[in-house]
Amino acid sequence: TAMPLTVADRADLEERLGRGEVVATIESAGRSDVWETQFSGVWFVRHYGENDRPASECIEIGAVPAILLSHRADMAAAATRLAAVLQPRDAVDQ
Repeated sequence: TAMPLTVADRADLEERLGRGEVVATIESAGRSDVWETQFSGVWFVRHYGENDRPASECIEIGAVPAILLSHRADMAAAATRLAAVLQPRDAVDQ
């Protein structure tokens, strides 16, 4: 549910949730920062827009936030590329 928050509200919420052990930065169509809060499975996700200013924020509850999950098609393509890279070098030269 979207809730309008003031800058002070946001800072208070972020302080109360705290920071956990897991942090990730995604560089895809702009930067996004993701961190687990001090509560296991509660994630803070912040997307940035122009001039590196926050464009949107959300809190996700789950094992992993959706933005960190790989798409099946991407994984299939990566598996094919990985198999080619891991071929023994002498097999590639033949």
